[in-house]
Amino acid sequence: MHLVAGRQIVTAERIEVLGLAMPGRVDDGRPAPDTVAAVQAAGGVPVLAWAPGKWFFARGRVVLDIIARHPPGALLLGDTTLRPTVWPEPAIMRAARKRGYGIAAGSDPLPFAGEEARMGAYASVIEAPFDAQNPLASARAALRQGPARCVGRRGSLPEVVRRLRALRR
Repeated sequence: MHLVAGRQIVTAERIEVLGLAMPGRVDDGRPAPDTVAAVQAAGGVPVLAWAPGKWFFARGRVVLDIIARHPPGALLLGDTTLRPTVWPEPAIMRAARKRGYGIAAGSDPLPFAGEEARMGAYASVIEAPFDAQNPLASARAALRQGPARCVGRRGSLPEVVRRLRALRR
């Protein structure tokens, strides 16, 4: 098994950007387009992570603008167990997926006890060559190759509400 580092970065607009397969760090608080560029400059694969309320209104326009400026393969969109099963695929994600952008599914454990059991509940499966001598480059190439298959399940509405309430406490 190989573990490849990833980082969560919160932008000035409070959009979450993940830096996957990224050995360095990118500071929080930068504008979202600059954050995506910094993740790319650090050798990582940027993921625009969906989160409840983060892709609406002005922030949604920022996400759309970033997608418009980058071709498929240059970044991914992130889906999470925090998008309840009753919530349809967001319009931005659906349109980007149709244009060839990959979706990175993740379990998104929250920072409190018991959440560690959620790891791997929702994930992306990518079939790609893997060089064990160079796992970082292999992981990057696999992530950038295009659409992955999502496996597992997102949370039910009651589960998501319970988790978000616990986070607020």
